[in-house]
Amino acid sequence: MTESTTNNSSASAYDCQQARLCIGAEPTVVPEVLANHLRDCESCAAYQRQMLRLEHAITRALAVPVAQTMAMDEARRRSGGFESGDNLAARRPPERATQARVPFARLALAASLVLAVTIGILLWAARPDQSLAADVVAHIEGEAASWRSTATVPDSALALVLRKSGIELAPGAVVSYAQSCWFRGKFVPHLVVQSARGPVTVMILPGEYSAARERFDEAPYTGVIAPVQGGSVAVLARDGVGDVDAVLENFLVALKPPAAR
Repeated sequence: MTESTTNNSSASAYDCQQARLCIGAEPTVVPEVLANHLRDCESCAAYQRQMLRLEHAITRALAVPVAQTMAMDEARRRSGGFESGDNLAARRPPERATQARVPFARLALAASLVLAVTIGILLWAARPDQSLAADVVAHIEGEAASWRSTATVPDSALALVLRKSGIELAPGAVVSYAQSCWFRGKFVPHLVVQSARGPVTVMILPGEYSAARERFDEAPYTGVIAPVQGGSVAVLARDGVGDVDAVLENFLVALKPPAAR
């Protein structure tokens, strides 16, 4: 009986992907299985708070103008000052009626555009941490040649790449590829380190904050994103080759972010 109960409980537990799908579908509804996951996962709990803020902002943006308009119309009806569209048209010359409708249409269009932009910005701001991993993978796929480099990058070239992002590393890492890449609106160091089990990519991401260390699997890439002072660092390998954990631990010791100087 104990073994059966344990298996059923394990089968019903949420992982991070299932939890975020549930949160994204209905942020205000928290079933017991999701609540259990949120108690143990600060990253998903932070994501739920973001989605709740987003839903509240969208609700306010959509509801306030409509409520104000309905309240004004209701006040006019009760005061006897409301007139139907037919009566107004009958009392106004056709040319003036047309002219009056044009500014209103333009205002409505402008309000719609502002609302769309606002919602778009809020959606971008509330993206889950997993999308950072997807963006890192997408960037790395655009630089496939980086995996083939084996010669050690000179210290002067590495220092130049790091300096552009205001980053410093303690000496010792065997870096075979180093570029300063444009990523999410800023230059970030994109490195390849030769580990005992093969090449591992490291991207140092100032300003990209992660609530906790988080593993990801974006076939054929696997890796981890870890928080550091001033941002985060993404470490990943391809086809399971490369010692991701060892490289990450070395970088956490060697990394000197701008805020730490």
